[in-house]
Amino acid sequence: MTTFSELFDRQVAASPDATAVVFGTEELTYRELDAQANRLARLLVARGVGRESVVGVALRRSPHFWASALAVLKAGGAYLPLDPEYPEARLAFMVTDSGAALVLADTVADVRLPRLSAPVLRVDEGEFATADASPLTEADRPAPTAANSAYVIYTSGSTGRPKGVTVTHTGLAALRATHRERFEVTPGSRILQLASPSFDAAVWDALMALTNGAALVIPEQTRLVGDDLARLLAESRVTHATLPPAVVATLPSDAPGNLTDLRVLIVAGEACPPHLAVHWAPGRRFINAYGPTETTVCATLSAPLTSDRAPIGTPVAASRVHVLDERLERVGPGTAGELYVAGPSLARGYLNRASLTAERFLADPFGAPGELMYRTGDVVRQGDDGQLEYLGRSDDQVKVRGLRIETGEIEAALAAHPRVAHSVVTTHDGRDAGEERGSGGTQIIGYVVPVEADAREQAGRGTGHLALDAGFEPGELREFAASRLPEFMVPARVLVLDRLPLTTNGKVDKAALPSRCSRGPSTGPRSRRPRRRSRSCSPRSSRSTGSVSTTTSSRSAATASSPSNWSRGRAPRVWRSAPSRSSSAVRWPASRRRPPPRGTRRRSSRSWPAMAPAGCRCCRWPVGSRTWVRASTGSCRRWSSISRPASTRKA
Repeated sequence: MTTFSELFDRQVAASPDATAVVFGTEELTYRELDAQANRLARLLVARGVGRESVVGVALRRSPHFWASALAVLKAGGAYLPLDPEYPEARLAFMVTDSGAALVLADTVADVRLPRLSAPVLRVDEGEFATADASPLTEADRPAPTAANSAYVIYTSGSTGRPKGVTVTHTGLAALRATHRERFEVTPGSRILQLASPSFDAAVWDALMALTNGAALVIPEQTRLVGDDLARLLAESRVTHATLPPAVVATLPSDAPGNLTDLRVLIVAGEACPPHLAVHWAPGRRFINAYGPTETTVCATLSAPLTSDRAPIGTPVAASRVHVLDERLERVGPGTAGELYVAGPSLARGYLNRASLTAERFLADPFGAPGELMYRTGDVVRQGDDGQLEYLGRSDDQVKVRGLRIETGEIEAALAAHPRVAHSVVTTHDGRDAGEERGSGGTQIIGYVVPVEADAREQAGRGTGHLALDAGFEPGELREFAASRLPEFMVPARVLVLDRLPLTTNGKVDKAALPSRCSRGPSTGPRSRRPRRRSRSCSPRSSRSTGSVSTTTSSRSAATASSPSNWSRGRAPRVWRSAPSRSSSAVRWPASRRRPPPRGTRRRSSRSWPAMAPAGCRCCRWPVGSRTWVRASTGSCRRWSSISRPASTRKA
């Protein structure tokens, strides 16, 4: 087997004047890209970079990023992609944890970088431009081998600490063989790179293009969906594209017929809805790909899809898969089990995390002595034809816009806020909520409870509630999370609850959390009269979760719901509410508001202190979760039967 840099060098010799990278109006040939990489590689070798050295590359998505990554590989090291837009604390952690010997950056990125534990080398300075551009030889440095590490990519960690995955050249060589075998990549192909270099999907695109004589098309825009993406695909004459299904779903309905140059469309990163295959398969090869970072980007590929079935396929070249039960025994066709991947495509493991590596990379009981298999945590089912069908996750990992995320890391970031006592993170399908086009797909929803009041468990296990004061202003939570997490991990919404639903054994019952599907009023000056909610909240459980405040990137609203009506089959009621403690608005179901009888004077509304959940004995509507109406008439004629704090009753 060979290394990425050797495969690239062979392509430079075969087609030096072919276009290697396209970036807007800028184009680099293979000869020009190779010269840039050689100059920088010599500078890296002079600074002690060699086999197993980790070098950070803090550059935006551009030809210069790949020139720098190739330079690290030519010098014998492993590159560590660093997105300059990441929070400073995360960048500093990645550089320190990886033991990076050096960080490559340009003037723009260097300004954004925090103080790092490794020196920063600017690749746009004069020293770089005047260096020797001739290829490196064995006399210049010990050449890397297939067993050496090629790159380190940090993924989300369940404990709040990101984990670095070390991938070797052996896995990349196996991946390149898959590209040539399955995708018919030729020197005239044009490969789209939409993914950020911080994700291994970018490695997939670059390897497919730069080791096969094709052109790598890099958009100048950082985010492309819908009509803009369709326009780029057409104008750049893209022949091969790998996109998350959620991105494909944003393309115009007439795009499949208009994009005649697009011969191969690969969807990856999340479950593929079957209707996409029906819509996009005619006129091209539509393939569903699957693979965690730990399996060098891709573990299985489907055959070209033609029907409304979208399996994740069969193992790629030189890889093996096992569908096992909890005892690590094979399950039969049609039976659900956890997916394990084995073969040369496996990553080396987690950098500086020996115990975690041992937990996820297990001895392969079906392989040769010493061979390992990776426990993916994904539940699949294998059909009689050998095709694997993805069913979901067996742990707390989720997929959002094609990116694998540990919810525990997001929970840890929210819990670090000084006013947050507890945090829980789940996901919600935005398409079910009727979100605007382009924003659909899985969204991250955060739930927090404040520290103002002491947690108090309701009498008896199994009551399903952990009561807390819900008076918390949530506007700062997303910004707080954004300062500690990459943008793709920041919750789309953060809900502030006065209590968390609990299971009978005292654990948080995530299934009972409100899905918060509704769209709230836009932000702006607060009014004493709250707006009517345009949509209602969809139930997820028969338990109440108490009063809720919500913050989003552009909207803010407060919500409460009545699970008793869900169990009776009634439509959820719409709350009139305001988002914060400072508002004097009351929480009253709009569908049950009635004018007082003629001649009756309506009493003023006021907020009451937090109290234990109580409900009307005739209509079972929960009252007193945080605020409620004090009135002689209202939702129920039997007002006197509603529980109230003793201090509020008339003498």
